[in-house]
Amino acid sequence: MQELNKIDKEELSKELKKRHQNNPFATLSSFPNPKLLKDNEKASLRIKKAIENKEKILLVGDYDVDGVSSSAIMLDFFSQIPYPLICKIPDRFKHGYGLSPKLLEELDEDVKLVITVDNGINAFESARILKEKNIDLIITDHHNPEELLPQAIAIINPKQKDCTFPFKDICGAVVAWYFCSCIKSALGLDINMAKYLDILALASIADVMPMLGFNYTLVKAGLKHMGQSNKEAFKIISQKKEIKEFGYEDIGFFLAPLINSAGRLAHASLSLDFLNAKTPSLAKKNFELLSALNEKRKELQMQVLEEARAQVNEDDFILVLHGTSWHEGVLGIVAAKICEEFKRPCIILSVKEQKAKGSARSNGDFALYDLLFLSKQYLTSFGGHANAAGLALEFKNIEPFKKSLNENLAKMNKSLYIEKEIFAKLELKDIDFELYDIIKSFEPYGLQNPKPIFLLENIKAYNYSLLGKEKNHLKILLEINGNFLEALYFNFKIEDTQNLDILKNNIDIVFTLSLNTFRNQSKINLLISRLEASKDPNLL
Repeated sequence: MQELNKIDKEELSKELKKRHQNNPFATLSSFPNPKLLKDNEKASLRIKKAIENKEKILLVGDYDVDGVSSSAIMLDFFSQIPYPLICKIPDRFKHGYGLSPKLLEELDEDVKLVITVDNGINAFESARILKEKNIDLIITDHHNPEELLPQAIAIINPKQKDCTFPFKDICGAVVAWYFCSCIKSALGLDINMAKYLDILALASIADVMPMLGFNYTLVKAGLKHMGQSNKEAFKIISQKKEIKEFGYEDIGFFLAPLINSAGRLAHASLSLDFLNAKTPSLAKKNFELLSALNEKRKELQMQVLEEARAQVNEDDFILVLHGTSWHEGVLGIVAAKICEEFKRPCIILSVKEQKAKGSARSNGDFALYDLLFLSKQYLTSFGGHANAAGLALEFKNIEPFKKSLNENLAKMNKSLYIEKEIFAKLELKDIDFELYDIIKSFEPYGLQNPKPIFLLENIKAYNYSLLGKEKNHLKILLEINGNFLEALYFNFKIEDTQNLDILKNNIDIVFTLSLNTFRNQSKINLLISRLEASKDPNLL
């Protein structure tokens, strides 16, 4: 383990506060003006014209949490104008991603205006088709654009080179929210835009936005709003999971996967109906359907994960793994898990009829999108962020694509995986509710603002056991002055029981703090990410 200094609670609070002391967007009132988003005002005036002329408007969303959240905001906003808005979220398996030509085959003839949310920045062919049909297109997106842009009357994307919006890394739902804010001004409406803070927090966490600056303030306010939300969806989540105050981990580990499950295995319209449910009975019904899909997702995920692991060649800089008809809905999750396990970027592809589609994940010192761009000659389509991307290619090109990626990564000479930095050392006696409350007070954590990770050295396991169907989760009991702390290590690698011999002597553990609440009783848990034998196992 690395050499670290110990830290007391006062120092911890000061260090966490430093992360946000120069935030220019520290309050909601300091948020940038909607007009700073390029084309936002122009697009809003086109909406005003469409309403005045009673034109038919089609909204095209996406099937992930961000896309569904963006669609939910737009639909609710237009219902308050009030003006009818037709919403179509693509079927992952039938239409593919976003505003695709396949989706346009189902376009109503009398549609005069198409709006995209969380997609469209690379929809060149679909934009051309719409232009030929004399249908106007407004693109709202946050994914990286290419040098050339699709033909559209307005493109709202903070990552455009000539966009003056001062915070670039916002999710698609925030872009849609800002669009609605501009429409509100154009139409002179009295609509409280703060009512969407809960959905914006959900989307920002689920889409792994940097949790500093603008996003930090937005999500902090959104999580607070979520606990007091009038939305039936958040009420049922709070009731079922016994959540009084929502935290970013409640979103990242439970709510986001739950909402994503519909788009992965069925159709994301179910998740949209859940977020916009107007009655407790409808919210409960959709929650139960999503829960069943999420359990099925876990089963499929485990199957693909095991098959993908068997293909891994640890000599590769980037892992490109493929299988016949692997379920497309779980490829991104499997890529993330393989990336974390083998400490290098990973692409998981499902092959069907000589075509491959898949997802890429990375935690390296380079932008994944840029790496894919260098080998784009092998791809039929791709898009995404620095750490996540989607792609498609011909089966025959998988091997040359893989070779090209590895060669380019070798030339870059970049770190393949950035290990999470340990914040400080602690002693067992330091771990209490006061420490937990300090850490909790600086939520939300996330990308570029990690939750503090601590190190405990030379501790003795009082007892330990294996949990789960596969017996792949380790629970360690630690004793402090007659009281016990539970430390949990999920997906602990155990090839044989001899690996548990490490627990017979003193150990060092790297962990984060968590709170486990059951039947109104709370206790602190340690969530282990690394475990090693102490340098001096006999030191007590």
